[in-house]
Amino acid sequence: MKVGILLTTLIGIFLVGCTKENTLISSFKPAKEIKISHIHGIGYVGNESELYIATHEGLVKYVDDNWFEDRYNKHDYIAFEAMSNGFYSSGYESSNSNIKTPLGIVRSVDEGKSIEFWQFYGETDFSHLTAGYNQQSLYVINEIPNQKLNKGLYYSVDMGVTWTQSLLYGLNTKAVSRIAAHPSEPNIIAVSTKEGLFYSSDFGDNFKLLSEPNMITTVYVEENSLIYSSIEGEDIFLNEMSMDSSQVSRISLPELLKENPITNISTNPNNREEITITTLRDDIFLSLNRGKEWTKISSYGKLD
Repeated sequence: MKVGILLTTLIGIFLVGCTKENTLISSFKPAKEIKISHIHGIGYVGNESELYIATHEGLVKYVDDNWFEDRYNKHDYIAFEAMSNGFYSSGYESSNSNIKTPLGIVRSVDEGKSIEFWQFYGETDFSHLTAGYNQQSLYVINEIPNQKLNKGLYYSVDMGVTWTQSLLYGLNTKAVSRIAAHPSEPNIIAVSTKEGLFYSSDFGDNFKLLSEPNMITTVYVEENSLIYSSIEGEDIFLNEMSMDSSQVSRISLPELLKENPITNISTNPNNREEITITTLRDDIFLSLNRGKEWTKISSYGKLD
C-alpha cells in the first residue's frame, strides 16, 4: 500500500540563522468559488477559536459556518502551526507576488492580521514545523543543507533567537509524516511515522515508540493526551492516548477509505470537544462533541 502523505527523510538530519524583512497585511473576505487544494496544516488561531487551513493557494478560515479567504496573500503554505496569538508557517510565494521564495519561517503574532517574514526568508522552506500553542517553543526539520544549516531536527525555546540540535536517539524511522509540540510544555514533542508513533520529553534527544508499528499518518498533542490516526490493515482509526497511563481509546470517525487517510488533526484549545480532521483528498470533517457526530464541511476541496 502506498499512501501519498508528505514524508520527510531522516538520514543524518540537522539551524541557525535569522533574517527579517517586511510584513504583509492579511485581509479576509467571504470565500465563495474557491477550491481548497493541498492542505498542509490546520489549527485554531487565537482566542477567537477561528479554524485556519493552510492550502496551496493561501490561508482560508472557517468561522461560525462561514468560509473566508485571505484576499492578498495567496502563498503555497507547506506547513502551518496555530498559536494562541497567531501562527507559524512556511512555504513558497504565489506566482503573482514580488516577494522572495522560499518564504522561510513566517509568523503572525496578532491573530492573523499580518504576516511577518521572520527567519530564513528567501533561503529555506520547512515542510515540517511545530510550535507550542501557549509557549514559545518552536521545532523545525531542515531537509537540505545550505550555507547556514545542516540537515536535522532543531528546536528553539526563545522564539528563534537561539537553536539547539535534537539528538534523535531512539527515533527508528527513515521518514516522518508530522511533528507536533505540546501546547504548554516546551520539552514534549510527538512524531508520526511509517513505523509508529514516537514521543520525546527531552526536546527530541530521546524518543520512545508508543504505538504498534503501524503507519501513523498524523498526530496532535493536547495537554494530557496524544491524538493520532493509524492505518491498520484496511481500516483507518483515530486514537487518543493518555500521557499519564498510555491507555488508548478510539474516537469515532466518519466512513473513510484507506486511500483517503487522515492528514491533519486539530482540536479547539478553548473547547477540546471541537475537533477537525482533514484527509488526503481534501475532505474536511468537523465534530463539536469529540467525534460522536461529524459534519463534512469540505468535499474534495469544495466548500460545503
